[in-house]
Amino acid sequence: MIALLYIKKIFKLSVYIILALLALFMVYFFYQPEVEFLNMVIYNPFYDYIKNLQLWLYLVLYFSIISFINVFILFFLSLYFSYRRERALNLKSRYDKIFAERLTDYLLTDRYNEEHNKAKFIKSIKRITKNHLQIESLFSVYTKIQETLTIDLSHKFKTLLKETGIYYKQKVFLYSDNPDERIIAMKMLSYLRINDFENRILYYSNSKNHAIRTEAFASLIRLMDKDANLISFIGEQHRLSLLDINVVINAVLKNFKMYINYPALVASPRVYKAIIGLMLIKCREKTEYAHLIFLHKHLESNDNMLKLIAWDCLFDLLPEKQSVKVILERFDEQPDDVKHLILKRMHSIRDGNFLDILKNAIENQTLINKVEALKVLFNNNFSEFAEYRNSNDPDVLKAFKEVSDINII
Repeated sequence: MIALLYIKKIFKLSVYIILALLALFMVYFFYQPEVEFLNMVIYNPFYDYIKNLQLWLYLVLYFSIISFINVFILFFLSLYFSYRRERALNLKSRYDKIFAERLTDYLLTDRYNEEHNKAKFIKSIKRITKNHLQIESLFSVYTKIQETLTIDLSHKFKTLLKETGIYYKQKVFLYSDNPDERIIAMKMLSYLRINDFENRILYYSNSKNHAIRTEAFASLIRLMDKDANLISFIGEQHRLSLLDINVVINAVLKNFKMYINYPALVASPRVYKAIIGLMLIKCREKTEYAHLIFLHKHLESNDNMLKLIAWDCLFDLLPEKQSVKVILERFDEQPDDVKHLILKRMHSIRDGNFLDILKNAIENQTLINKVEALKVLFNNNFSEFAEYRNSNDPDVLKAFKEVSDINII
């Protein structure tokens, strides 16, 4: 089947080359009275009209006529493909509904454990998986069901694919030119725990297409037989974006990758590995690893994103008294965006020792941090907040009015 895909690609390329050569030949043909081809003389019926035209004028006329014809061709092709697309969408919606009902019943009930019922069901599915659109719908519905549920449904679905004779179609989708089909194939292979095409998925993890790349990350994590492999995989391919990081974390959490070497991730010299380590510790509330933030000095990191994540984790992993102590010691030396994060997270703190930090922020920090500090004060100590209504600092008055308008009016 893969050979057939390559044959189709070669055929399409050949057609484009032939059309290009034909267009060039027509430029020559229409400027000649006749052309001899395979002992046949082909006369040019338009030669009398263009024989007196200069070459440049002839070329302008030729390409103008071709462009005019192309407008009509493109218009009708647009109508045709719009009709086909709409019809395909309607059909897919219909098949999605059918497969959603039947697959849910097949995968989540025991009635098909009996051979008679199972054979009857497979026969019914076989009748509606004859073309590419139907198979795409079946694959898509299965991945959506598996994404929703934490139960491993792979064994039943593998059996269904083999019995219906479309098991190999996963490979066809994986090597498809269509990005959506590649993504469906990677989801399918990873949910079914099929490792045969891991190298191809690894190849897609370097794709310039962000959707393909992020799905490749998620699929590779799902396919890992040992959670320890995660350490060597994350961040080794290329610099991860925030979206990549979220994809990796979601894949780890959804697929119950529990035995992760958190210290190795947090200690990594690769910033994005350390970020993922911190975020996993935060999501899983691994308070026993809070000391790693200080051990590896992430609160003092030169990378601003890592520093922000480290401070954010601090509030979730440390007891309130300890986090307030760290804030009191380090707040003044932080950049504005880190100060803003700290102030936002202070909404949940009830320790009275942070009042000095708030007053300092209101009096000495940037306008956005004054607003955030006043918000915290409004929610925790209204009498202190009210004292700033007559401040001599115009920025403090602006911030006070902003908070008052939001919270009082």
